[in-house]
This record gives sequence, structure tokens and C-alpha cells, in this order.
Amino acid sequence: MKVVKSLNNNMVLARDEHGDECICQGKGIGWQKRSGDSVDTSLIERRFIPENQDESRHFQQLFSEIPEEYWAIAEDVVDYGRSRYGVKVSQKIILPLCDHMAGSVERYRNGVVLENLMLWDVKRVYPKEFKIGKYALELLKERFGVEMRDDEAAFLAFHFVNAQLDGSTHGVSPDTMAKLAGHVIDLVQQSFQITLNEDDWNYQRFLTHLNFLSAGWPSARPMRRTAITSCMTS
Repeated sequence: MKVVKSLNNNMVLARDEHGDECICQGKGIGWQKRSGDSVDTSLIERRFIPENQDESRHFQQLFSEIPEEYWAIAEDVVDYGRSRYGVKVSQKIILPLCDHMAGSVERYRNGVVLENLMLWDVKRVYPKEFKIGKYALELLKERFGVEMRDDEAAFLAFHFVNAQLDGSTHGVSPDTMAKLAGHVIDLVQQSFQITLNEDDWNYQRFLTHLNFLSAGWPSARPMRRTAITSCMTS
């Protein structure tokens, strides 16, 4: 594996034996490295593989702009989500998570607080992902002294929702999916005059089915789409 260019002391753009580019991160891996030098593979802690040149340029720009401390926080958050809640996400989530966290800290420092209109639905429909987002806010507060509202935890939750669905949503956004699932939950509770226990395992299974239902909405049969639309507008 050869260095294409050093991005900083701990990161290089490299090309493997097949000619494919990847960004390698590791302590000291980019120190005094020049184009054509061999990459010390023993120093590689993680790799990011861009899907195309545009993504590669975007990755390089973000890597050069985002402070390295965000990478450690993002990995901590991902590990927490995997071990505590069993979320299945790839390392590709690290980059957008770092970008979002760095941007949110900067916004809050500048007094810009965004309201998440889907906050209530996210807390109900994606409770695990929301709690992961809350954990991220705790780490950011501890490291940067910036206390953020639950709205930001809901925004971060969407990264985990997207990563788990991994392109299977057919263009349906997470907020639309949350809104749909929320309508269905309300419909069930009103129709059967019950209150669903959000901590119950059966409730979690129900949410999983609702998420896959909404993810397949555009490819559903016309009658099924009509039923879904009816739920969302009732």
C-alpha cells in the first residue's frame, strides 16, 4: 500500500495493490510521509473507503477540518450503541457522526439552537437510537462544556437509523418513517384503548416491523400505499 498524500500526522490517503483509494488513520501514520512512500500497515487503526472520487474529496476535506478529538468521541458513541443496544452499523457512520457533532458544538457556541420538529416521534419510534444520541451529548458536554437540548440527540439518532437501514429505505427519509410509525402507534392505542409500554420487548419488535414497512413504502402495492397514506393523514 502506497501513500498518495499525507492529510495530517495521523492520516493518509493511500492506494492499495488493486489501485483502490482509501483513507487510513492511525497515530503517526502520516508523519513525514510523501507520495509514493509505503504505508506502515501496523499503524492503521481504521480505514475509510470512499465510493467515488467526489466522496474521496469530501472525505479529505472533512478529515482536514474536523479536530481529531471528535473521532475518538464518535468511536466511543458507536461502540456504546453496539454493545448497549445491539445496533448494527458499519464504520462508515463515523465520518457523518464526526461532521455532525463538530457542527453542532460550533452552532451552540454561536448561540444557534435548532428545533427538531420530530423530537417526540424520534423518542417514541427510535428509543434506542435516541438514547445513543443522548450519550453522545453527554460526551460532548464533558469534553467541550457545551450542553445541548434533546433536539440534537434526535438529530444524531437519525445517523444510526440511516446506517442500520443501509439504503433500503427507497428514498423515504427517517423523519417521514418516524412520522408514519408514530401515526400507526397512535392509531393502535386509540383503536384498542390501550397504552403501549415503550420499554417492553414486544413494543420494540412492533417498531422494527413498522420501520421496515415504512422503508418499503414506495415499492409497496397501491392498496398498501393507500392504507399507509390514510394513517398519516388521519
